[in-house]
Amino acid sequence: MRRGNELFQAARLSPTPETGVGLRAGLGAAARGFLVIVIYLALEWLSYLHAYKGIPVTPWNPGLGLVFGLAVLGGPLYAIILGIAVFLADTLVLNVRLGAELIAIIALLAAAGYAFAAGLLRRRAVIDLALPRLHDVGLFLSVAIGAALCVDIITAGILITDDTIVKNDFFATFLPLFVGDAIGIAVFAPIVLRLAARLRATGRLAALWPQWGMIAIAGVIVFAIMALQAIFGTHGLRYLFILFVPIVFAGLRDGLDGACFSLAAAQLGLVAMLHATGQDLPTFIDVQAQMLVLTIAGLIVGAIVSERQTIAAAADMVAARLRALELEAAQAARVSLAEGMASALAHEINQPITAVRALARSAQHLLGSAHTDVERARRNVAEVIVQVDHAGQIIRRMREFLRRGHPHISTLDVEKLLHNAVALIETTASEQHVRIILQVEGGLATMYGDRTQIEQVLLNLMRNGLDAMAEAGTPSGRIDVGATRGSTPETVEFFVRDNGPGIPPDQTGRLFEPQVSAKPHGLGLGLAICTSIVHHHRGRLWLASSRPGHTEFRFSLPVDAGNA
Repeated sequence: MRRGNELFQAARLSPTPETGVGLRAGLGAAARGFLVIVIYLALEWLSYLHAYKGIPVTPWNPGLGLVFGLAVLGGPLYAIILGIAVFLADTLVLNVRLGAELIAIIALLAAAGYAFAAGLLRRRAVIDLALPRLHDVGLFLSVAIGAALCVDIITAGILITDDTIVKNDFFATFLPLFVGDAIGIAVFAPIVLRLAARLRATGRLAALWPQWGMIAIAGVIVFAIMALQAIFGTHGLRYLFILFVPIVFAGLRDGLDGACFSLAAAQLGLVAMLHATGQDLPTFIDVQAQMLVLTIAGLIVGAIVSERQTIAAAADMVAARLRALELEAAQAARVSLAEGMASALAHEINQPITAVRALARSAQHLLGSAHTDVERARRNVAEVIVQVDHAGQIIRRMREFLRRGHPHISTLDVEKLLHNAVALIETTASEQHVRIILQVEGGLATMYGDRTQIEQVLLNLMRNGLDAMAEAGTPSGRIDVGATRGSTPETVEFFVRDNGPGIPPDQTGRLFEPQVSAKPHGLGLGLAICTSIVHHHRGRLWLASSRPGHTEFRFSLPVDAGNA
C-alpha cells in the first residue's frame, strides 16, 4: 500500500508531456504579458507631459490603443494586463499623487470597461476585425471610444467623490483624459488589428514592416512639425491644420494603414513639440481638439479607400474565377462535342488504317516474291505514308480542338478555318444523311483570333442543326456554312443555316441565356458558350432566322479580334 502511495505521489509530481506543453504555454503568455507592460510603460513615459491636480495629462494614450487592440484579438488576458499596466504606470512612471487604493480602483475600472468592450467586439459577427470596410471601422471606434467615454466619466466621478478634484474641475479633468484615450485608441488599435490581419494572411513577420512610401510620408509629417516649431516657436501649434494634407494623402495612397501610420507619426512629433514648448493646459486642450479632428478625418478617408481597395480586389478575384469557369465550361462543351463525334472519327481513322494494312501486306508480298516488283512496292510504301499522315491530321485536329488553357491568338485563313470545322463533323453528318455545303466568299481578309474557339462556335451551331433535324426526322437534311464580308471592311460575318424544323417563337428571346435549350434533353450551355467566345473576340452572335426550313445563326467578328 505504501509503495502504491509513493507511485501515486510520483505520478502527481512527475511532469507529463501535456504538463510540459502547458508550462511552456504559460511561460510564453507570461513573457508576452511582461513585454506588453514594458511597451505600455515606455509609451506612457514618452507621451507624459505634466499632471493636473494629480491626474496625468497626455495628448494621446498610445499604450491604451495598443493593449485594447490586443485585447480584441487575444481575449480577457490583455484586459488584465491593461489593469496591471495602468497601476504600474501611475505609481512608478507618472508619479500620480493619488493613494494606491484609488489608483488600484481606477486600474480595475479601466480593465473591466475595456474588457467588456473588447468582448463585445469579439462576439459581434457583423464586424470584420481586419477593418476592411468603413462600416467595420465605424463600429469598432464607436464601441471602443464609447468605452473610453464611460471609463473616463466614472474615473472623474471617483476623483470628485474622493475629493481629489471639485465639481467645477470635472470638465477640465475629464476632457483631456477622454480625448487622449480616444485619440490613442483611434490611432493605435486599428494599427494592431491591421498588422495582425496582414500577419495571418502572409505568415511572415516581414509583413509587419510598413511600406517605404508610408515611412516617407511619416517623415514629412515629423519634419513639418519640427519646421513649425523652428520657425514659429510656441506659436507653431496654431498651424497644425497643415498636417491635414499629408495625413489625407497617406489615407488616399495606402488606405487605413497609411492614415493610421501617418497619424501615429503626427502624434509622436506633436508630443516632442509640446515637450519642447511647455504649453499650458488650455493650449494643450486646443491642440488635442485639432488632433482629434485630424484623426477622425484621416481615418474616414483611409477607411473609404481601404473599402474600395477591398471591393476592387474582390471584384478582380470574381472576374478571374468567372474567366476560369468560362474556360472550364468551354472545355466541357468541347468534350461533349467530341463524344458526339467519337464514333464518326473512329470510322474515319479506321479507313486510312485499313488502307495502310492492305498496302503494307501488299508491299510485304511483293518484296518476298521471286520476281520482286520494287517500283510497285515503293508506290505502296509512299501511299502508306500518305494514309498515315491523313490519320495523323485527323488526330491532331481533335487534339487541338480539345486542348485546355488560355486562348491562343494566331493568323487565321477564313476558308481553311471553315474547312477544318466541317472536316470535324462531316462524317457525323453523312451518317445522318445530312449534306454540308461550304460557301466562302472570295477575297476575305486574313483575320486574327483563337482558331480553336472559333471552330467551336461553328461546330456548336452545326451540331445544333444536326440534332434539330434528327429530332424532327427532316428528310434531305442540309446545312450551309460559310463566311462573307461584314457590314464594314474590318469585319467578317460567318453563318450556319439549316433546313430543319425551326425554333419556337417562345424560345427565341431567351435562346442565348444559360440553361435555355430548344432540345428536349439539352443543357442549354452551347449557345451561351458561343456567345461568350464571340464577345471575347469583340464580335456579335445573333439568330438571323428561326422559321422552319430556314434556321440561320450568324456571328460577326472584327478581323483583328485577337487584339481584344
